[in-house]
Amino acid sequence: MTSTDNPNVLPDLIVLAAERSAAHKRHLAEQEAAREQARREHEAGERTAVERDAHDMVGFAFMGTLAQVVTRQMWQGYPSVDRPVWGELQPTAVAYLGGNTFLHYTATRTDEYVMTLLQPCTTCGARLEHRLWDDLELSVCLGSEDAPATCRDCATSAAARPAAPDPALCHTHELHATSRKG
Repeated sequence: MTSTDNPNVLPDLIVLAAERSAAHKRHLAEQEAAREQARREHEAGERTAVERDAHDMVGFAFMGTLAQVVTRQMWQGYPSVDRPVWGELQPTAVAYLGGNTFLHYTATRTDEYVMTLLQPCTTCGARLEHRLWDDLELSVCLGSEDAPATCRDCATSAAARPAAPDPALCHTHELHATSRKG
């Protein structure tokens, strides 16, 4: 089947195929770069919008407290995330208030908001979450002696623990003290 009249085009065909393959790879890389750029721009837009919305909500619902001290620059926005188990998590914004205390804002799908104060448990350091609706809720969490300072686990274990004996009334304490001396 070989003929001396037909030229050998295989080397040219290999070069053309390689050029076509390289062009296709460049095209795929350009598409991926464009998708990545669009994703980054979308996330930046979500961050900016949720930071603005959080600050606007503070100005509206917490005029007498948070609006006096929380600035727009204090908010750090986070874009929505799609998780297989939980579904899509809405964009959120967080403002650090000091003392390991944070203000967390999330808008819901129904155009409502959730403002949460996150404070550390004074016993174990776990996060206490206080849902805030207005200045009054915030004042109960921060300005009241009745405000919870420990998480549920620490409060439950403290309630189950017997009270420490008063050393002045405890004869066992005196026996232990004298037995160490002798």
